[in-house]
Amino acid sequence: MNSRILVSLGSSAASLRGLDEAIGLAARDGSALRLVHVVNASRYHGGDGGGTDLIAWMQEAGEQVLQQGRECAQAAGIAAGTLPFTTRMAHVADIDAEQAGAWGAGLIVAGAQGNCRDFGRALQSRTSIPAPLVRAGPNGEAGTATVETRVAVAA
Repeated sequence: MNSRILVSLGSSAASLRGLDEAIGLAARDGSALRLVHVVNASRYHGGDGGGTDLIAWMQEAGEQVLQQGRECAQAAGIAAGTLPFTTRMAHVADIDAEQAGAWGAGLIVAGAQGNCRDFGRALQSRTSIPAPLVRAGPNGEAGTATVETRVAVAA
């Protein structure tokens, strides 16, 4: 049982599937959720000072994703806090691992799309907290293995 689950949240189908899986685990185990959204500003900001408007837009979109995630959790009776981050230096995995450790999370759930091996490896290299990745199929449907299955296999 994990009393605290950190969810790395974005707007992709896989990320939203990860949120669904985390809500299911939290409901089963009586866990609290912490939803984290990271804007990596280095991806949108060139050396010429451009990209500021895009970064602000990404931050606003991230706040909306966090709010919707919190509402989904609360509708299921799950306590959920949110943490928005903007970084120019850190990898998303750095922030997820750091925040999970600081909060005392027993599990990190992240959705992954496409070739997610790099993110999964990066996250696992930064923390000893189990961090299964939830994948969505090509049309956004759930993958075959749930977080519960992946956690059991990792244990």
